[in-house]
Amino acid sequence: MQPPKVYAGDRLGQVTFTRVHGDIILYDGKHQDSRGPQPSKIHQDKTAAAA
Repeated sequence: MQPPKVYAGDRLGQVTFTRVHGDIILYDGKHQDSRGPQPSKIHQDKTAAAA
């Protein structure tokens, strides 16, 4: 198996749909209300300090 080739200008992304079972818990994380491209917010992770 060969790794995929990525060229300048290629658009990358992934969309996943899942069926919800049980109670729904809405997302309330660091990317809440983000609009447009965003820089990394990994420094806001609680576990980032432990890494």
